[in-house]
This record gives sequence, structure tokens and C-alpha cells, in this order.
Amino acid sequence: LATQFYEDVRNWLLHEARLKNGAEFRLDGDQTVLLSMGRLQINPRALIGEVKAALSRFVALLESDETENRRLRCALRDLFTYELQGVNIDV
Repeated sequence: LATQFYEDVRNWLLHEARLKNGAEFRLDGDQTVLLSMGRLQINPRALIGEVKAALSRFVALLESDETENRRLRCALRDLFTYELQGVNIDV
């Protein structure tokens, strides 16, 4: 289910602003993702709630764990070396 969500929803929603392979949004019920006849049904209200909760957990982790905070800073520095030229990042 996670792989299908990644391929049919996440990638396409972020890059193409649409869903793929018959995936669709639905507004009824509380469940974030349903699989019906091989097609994903996504509840956007529940999805945004899960995204907000995951982001809150991640921020709390970064605030409480210096090792994780440093790991993120190093990864961002490495990924955006060109964009950060001339910017002093304490890593």
C-alpha cells in the first residue's frame, strides 16, 4: 500500500498536480487511504492531518535531538551546496 501510494499519489501530486492509475480523492469517512479494486482512494482532509502531525513530530525530534538536527543540517548543506554558496551554515 505504501509503495502504491508513493507511486500513484505522492510523486504525481507533487510533480504533476494530479493522481495516477485511477487514484481518486474522496471526502467521506475518516480513513486516509482506502484500496478499492486495486485503486487508491485518498481523503485529503485526513491526509493533511497526518502530514501536519508527522511534521510536528519531526520538528520536536530536531529540537530535542542534536544528532538528528546536525544530520539534517549536513544533508541540506550537501544537497544545496551550490544554492548556499556564501552562506555560513554552522554544521
